[in-house]
Amino acid sequence: MINTRIFASFTAIISLVAFWTNTSFAQNASDGFKGDVNGVVGRVAIDTSGSVYIAGQLFTSVNGVSKSHLARLNRDGTLDTTYNPNPNSTLQGIAVSGSKLVVVGGFSSIGGGASGGIARLNYDGTNDGAFTASISGAGALAVDTSARVVVGGHFTTVGGLPRNRLVRFNANGSVDPTFAPDVDSAVFGIAIQPDGKVLIAGQFNNVNGQPRWRFARLNVDGSLDNTFNVNAAYPGSNGTTYSIHVQADGKIIVCGGFSRFGDPNITRSNIVRLNPNGTVDNSFSPNFGSATYDARIQPDGKILVVGLFTTVNGANAQRIVRLNMNGTVDTGFVGSAGDTILDVDLQPDGKMVIVGSFTSVNGFPSINRIANLYPDGRLNTDTNTTVLGSPPATMLSLGNGMTLLGGGFTSVGGAARQGMARVGWTGANDSAFANPQLTGWVYSLAVQQDGNYLAGGDFTSAGGTPQAKLARITPSGSIDGSFAPTFDTSGWVNAIAVQGDGKIVIGGGFTTVNGVSKGRIARLNATGSLDSSFTATADFYVDVIAIQSDGKIVIGGAFENVNGSPRAGIARLNANGTLDTSFNPVLNGIVRELLDIKIDKNGKILIAGAFTGVNGNARTNIARLNADGSFDASFINPNLDGAVHNIAETVLGTIYISGNFENVGGAPHAKIALLNTDGSVNPQFANTTANDKILAMTLRRDGKIMVGGYFTAINGQGRGQFAAISYPQPVIYDLQVTNDRIRWYRWWYAPEVTRVVFERSTDGVNYVPLGSGSRTAGNWDLNIPNANATGFIRARGYHGDHSDRGSFTEQVQYVAKASPKAVPFDFDGDGKTDVGIFRPGPAEWWYRRSSDGQVPALQFGTSTDAIAPVDYTGDGKSDVAFFRPTTGEWFILRSEDGSFYSFPFGGAGDTPVPADYDGDGKGDVAVFRSTNNTWYIQRSSDLGVSIITFGASGDLPVTADYDGDGKSDIGIFRPGPGEWWYLRSSDGGNRAFQFGTSTDKTVVGDYTGDGKADAAFFRPTTGEWFILRSEDGSFYSFPFGGAGDTPVPGDYDGDGKTDAAVFRPSSATWFMLGSTSGTQIIPFGAATDRPIPNAFVR
Repeated sequence: MINTRIFASFTAIISLVAFWTNTSFAQNASDGFKGDVNGVVGRVAIDTSGSVYIAGQLFTSVNGVSKSHLARLNRDGTLDTTYNPNPNSTLQGIAVSGSKLVVVGGFSSIGGGASGGIARLNYDGTNDGAFTASISGAGALAVDTSARVVVGGHFTTVGGLPRNRLVRFNANGSVDPTFAPDVDSAVFGIAIQPDGKVLIAGQFNNVNGQPRWRFARLNVDGSLDNTFNVNAAYPGSNGTTYSIHVQADGKIIVCGGFSRFGDPNITRSNIVRLNPNGTVDNSFSPNFGSATYDARIQPDGKILVVGLFTTVNGANAQRIVRLNMNGTVDTGFVGSAGDTILDVDLQPDGKMVIVGSFTSVNGFPSINRIANLYPDGRLNTDTNTTVLGSPPATMLSLGNGMTLLGGGFTSVGGAARQGMARVGWTGANDSAFANPQLTGWVYSLAVQQDGNYLAGGDFTSAGGTPQAKLARITPSGSIDGSFAPTFDTSGWVNAIAVQGDGKIVIGGGFTTVNGVSKGRIARLNATGSLDSSFTATADFYVDVIAIQSDGKIVIGGAFENVNGSPRAGIARLNANGTLDTSFNPVLNGIVRELLDIKIDKNGKILIAGAFTGVNGNARTNIARLNADGSFDASFINPNLDGAVHNIAETVLGTIYISGNFENVGGAPHAKIALLNTDGSVNPQFANTTANDKILAMTLRRDGKIMVGGYFTAINGQGRGQFAAISYPQPVIYDLQVTNDRIRWYRWWYAPEVTRVVFERSTDGVNYVPLGSGSRTAGNWDLNIPNANATGFIRARGYHGDHSDRGSFTEQVQYVAKASPKAVPFDFDGDGKTDVGIFRPGPAEWWYRRSSDGQVPALQFGTSTDAIAPVDYTGDGKSDVAFFRPTTGEWFILRSEDGSFYSFPFGGAGDTPVPADYDGDGKGDVAVFRSTNNTWYIQRSSDLGVSIITFGASGDLPVTADYDGDGKSDIGIFRPGPGEWWYLRSSDGGNRAFQFGTSTDKTVVGDYTGDGKADAAFFRPTTGEWFILRSEDGSFYSFPFGGAGDTPVPGDYDGDGKTDAAVFRPSSATWFMLGSTSGTQIIPFGAATDRPIPNAFVR
């Protein structure tokens, strides 16, 4: 897309709940994406619910219904007929803003209201009259986090005001008077960085009077960002740029039609990546044969690119390609289109929507101008894979979108597959998984921790060799001959569960295992040998096994006794196989057999099969038990007229059931239905009219329901014993990583999971566990230090119970840890504040390197100099430095090589206030002149000088980055009333508040680790610290230190949070309260020394 969309927040998701909850949708075995448009589609935007907005200049019909220029589709491609904004002319750009949509184009009326070229639409498509903007000639837009809209195009005036090709509207639609850049030609693309800076692309050559060839970065106020490196000899691109995309690590992808960018001598073929500072990233050099129009950066860091091109790096690539993070082509992505793709966007479930002028995709004809691709690039079209022989009897969904099938079949999708197969997103047979040749039936499947598969059933051979009942299969489909447990010839294996320790619990109709008598249940070691410590036995066959979070094992089947005690159809075992006598639900009925058991998110136990009641309470074929086995009366009787074979729970708490029933709750629901959390029938899920029994079911990560059984038709559509059922309710995933927490958010009809494991990888291939998540209010959280270290985070959630054997879903997120702000007083560059002192008499500096404990010492300065150590050279290490008040000179000792330089800046009586005011990663020399309340700052980025009047007589300077934009803000503490005042660099606003008294000492720092400085003070009379949280304005206090101690705040443990610390002159001892490491006590220095981390305490 030529403009950037900001996805809605959780608040926006909530605002959509009522719409989705009260809207009826019919699921369908015609599960492919249904979109069809009669003219070119130029733009697509997808909101957090998965709804698909399309816009353009030429189309007049969508899915055969009259719709001109703007339409909304459900996530399955069906037309949302409730959405009718009806613009009276063309649309050029669209952007999601919370639950609303901002649009620009040539219209004068839209959503039932008059709007000149720009409008904000409510979710129902009506015009949001509170947004009063008007513009002509706009084409690109982006919405910032404050709902301000940045618009680009061909215009030169907006609302009677001069605005040359770029304007910003406030949230109410008024023109923002503080933003007025001057661009000399059209703007086609806009992106807004997390810090609020604005990136623009287009056909221009100059911005604000400076050469900027078709690309520029602006500050929040519209001025050119002088910290963004531009080659003065070649300041941009030699061709049009169309779109801009910012990666997680701050690098910038620019798409367009050019062959040079930033250097006339190096080819950049239609795409380039810039480093965050504006220099070209030479490690990224794909060669596109023609123009690229748009890109989208996936959560895993890979880059989707679309456009006009037909080759990449000389190889065939038809208008869409996915690049790895290093710019190489991802050969696992197979998408292609027969004509131009103009735009692409990602759905919350990982699929993608492409739009353009094409009429074929991946060789499929009549895919007209919109298509939906699976994560591997395959077209989301109807799943119609025929299974020959007997049907699938069991299924597992895998995290990569694959599905394992087990049953009595001999062929899947036209390929020979005996007993077991693996199918991909489209349902097609996965040729990378060879025919395992399991001759007979497979009734159960499991995945081991090493990725190998287990298949249990009633087969007699595997891979052409005699191996009966249970086999281990590699991910390539070969049989692992080292795993060969034996069973009695008349037995079979119905159920498999893999414990967390790798041991394998099996159930079925067998009576011996490895020659040892075992009554229908046993436990194997991971090697296949028998675990003799497990002593359970059942008197008839075991159909299902579920493992609880505490390691106890719930079993179901047709048995009447377990371990010699009466247990009809259900029992719970302790981890060693002994009977849990506290658990004794009683199934009622002439025939009573459990076929499925699932542990829900609250620890309750869903049971399904063939029975008429539980503990004397009427419940036909499905019920819910409390964790102790008692009957859960809150789950009503859905009154099924046939057996239930399978249960699958969604995050929303709704429950899919399938089996051999015709009616549920008195209404027709053939073989499959959806229940609410209380067991009542969900009427939104219509009757599928499946014409025969469903034996197997699994819920895939994209919300599709995969089913197998004896049926040959669903919804009147021919399906040969295998089908995918699409249900157009949203599936939402969001993996969030902060400094000390990983959070996995899933919502709506995503599969519910009972256990989540978080893992990390440096290469995206090899993962190591970080720990198990804890469920917190719908999320899964893992709190660990340094959670956001650069690399890949994978969340993997397991369905149904707490074993490692079942279906699972996963999400991968690439995390780029922001370059840490310079840690104060870090002389060795290890990210930790170093203990150090300045000895005034001989003017000696002594510091203890936290990296290795070594203690360098040097002489630099005189006893009357004011120490001012910060990182002036940008190498990540603080430089020894001082300001000489008598002459206004600065002396800086370079940490790189030990050389020094000096220069005058300031005058007698000035207070040194060095800090990084321009955000270039280098400390700027600066002084505060109390005689005229003026700040003088020499910017390291361009050596220009800023002169700012701020403060009053008697104020103390307290510079820090209070607004978190990466630049230090001017600030003062007014001792009399204990007031703080600071000037935000992000927007020029100021803030004032009262906090402290005249005798307190200011100890500003980021104590909470949110990237913003917290106002704070140390009270010398009591040794207390008081900290005002930047997040919410609340404060907290605690004692640390005593009367006479000197406060020395710093990040001593390197966790990104300022630590309270004091130097006690009486004993020359340092006390540090590490926010992660705890208390440290280090003797260092002498009573008359000045501690270096006290340099800027006022």
